[in-house]
Amino acid sequence: MPKLLRHAFFITATLGLAYGLGFAAFVATLPKPFTTLPAGTEGLAVFTGGAGRIETALRLMQQGFEGPVLISGLHPATRMPDILAQAAPTPALTEARTRQIMLDTAASTNENMQSLKLW
Repeated sequence: MPKLLRHAFFITATLGLAYGLGFAAFVATLPKPFTTLPAGTEGLAVFTGGAGRIETALRLMQQGFEGPVLISGLHPATRMPDILAQAAPTPALTEARTRQIMLDTAASTNENMQSLKLW
C-alpha cells in the first residue's frame, strides 16, 4: 500500500472514530425528560407532533399545575371534547380547569412560534 494511501486511511479512520466518540458523548449528555415542572412555571406550551405531549400536559394539570396551557398545532376541526376524549387521564379535568387550556391550529413550526409569541 502506498504511503499516501496509508496516511489517507489513517486520517479517515481517526476522523471517523473522533466523530463516533463525539456523537456518543452528545447522546450520553442529553437531558432526561422532566417529570415535574420547574418551580415558578407560569404557563406550559405543548406543540403537537410527538406521542404523549398532550396527555402529559393534562396530567400535570391534574397534579396541580394551574395553567395556562397552550396546545398548538391542532387540526382546525379539533375541539376540547375531542382532546379530552382521546387524551384525558382519569379523573377528568373539570370544565373550569379546561378553560385554562388554549387550542391553536398552527400548521408549521414557524406558526407554532408565532402562536407562542402572541400567547
